[in-house]
Amino acid sequence: MFKKMRLLIIFSLMLASAAFAQEPAKTGDPSDGVVTKKRSPIFRPTKDQIAQVQVILKSKGLYDGESPGVYNPETRTGIKSFQKSNGLKQTGTLNRATLEKFGIELTENQKLMPVSPNSFESADKPSGKGKSTKSGDAPKRAPIFRA
Repeated sequence: MFKKMRLLIIFSLMLASAAFAQEPAKTGDPSDGVVTKKRSPIFRPTKDQIAQVQVILKSKGLYDGESPGVYNPETRTGIKSFQKSNGLKQTGTLNRATLEKFGIELTENQKLMPVSPNSFESADKPSGKGKSTKSGDAPKRAPIFRA
């Protein structure tokens, strides 16, 4: 009888300690001490905008397919070529800066989203024009002095 009671007490203590060891559920309420960073909205082009881009790319000789309004590898390649020649980061996707360079009308929700500074090609990145640099060379910058 004592063995059974002792086993029952030990088992109960193990369950109780496991329950107390768990962290409380986090509700996202600021009073919990949990701060979650709000994600910025994702820019998504419409099917019509993608179709317009495909027509423009075709007229510029950068795309040779149909204009179904969906991304395909040829569309992405054409967008990258367009982005390269317009000083944009070559992502192969349509962001606000790329659509504006194409001259395509934005939706009301797209107009509310700011242009990402990451949409543009970096100024300190070698453009490939002029003097070439060795692959290990970093661009030289003025030293920063702090008081």
